[in-house]
Amino acid sequence: MGRAKRKCPPPVEDEPGIVVPPNLDTGRILGIDPGSLKTGFGVLQHIKSEVFWIRSGIMQPPKGQHLLVRLGWLNKTFGEILDEIQPAVVALETSFVGRNMKTALILGQARGALITAATIRNLPVLEFSPAEVKLSIVGHGSASKQQMQGMIPQLIHGLKHDPSEDEADALGVALCCLHRKIREEWRDFASSREND
Repeated sequence: MGRAKRKCPPPVEDEPGIVVPPNLDTGRILGIDPGSLKTGFGVLQHIKSEVFWIRSGIMQPPKGQHLLVRLGWLNKTFGEILDEIQPAVVALETSFVGRNMKTALILGQARGALITAATIRNLPVLEFSPAEVKLSIVGHGSASKQQMQGMIPQLIHGLKHDPSEDEADALGVALCCLHRKIREEWRDFASSREND
């Protein structure tokens, strides 16, 4: 199957023959799929209209540890990844409250450990709903995890392995963040032209 490419809209001419498009190259975007037992992360960068895979993986605290120990480990380990990757922004999905309130509470604590690691480094943290992420990647907000997992390698250059569900979710969040940033750049560009 061929690699799908997301093309940006054509730039607008200021004068005949002179094109001044917005700068769509981004810093690194780090997406995370939080969990107390394992957390997926994925790092992307947009360069010259292409999306490149930088790194992805899973953070998995030692098994059998108390929740507070796992949360401390998650905060420390994610902080080390942030220091190494130096992302421009951290992106994650908004919380989903299911039927199990205990699970939702633990997930909220894991999210807090991750968000704290980013904010103490003065990194912006953006949230995206699960439906927004699925719509951005697959084209509809009710896509399955398997559909997400299958689509991600088609949208990213340099991804040499099939990502796990947790990696795919994290990379999907990063891609969703990238798509929003590109839309905002073009909107601001169009607005500035209207005001000229």
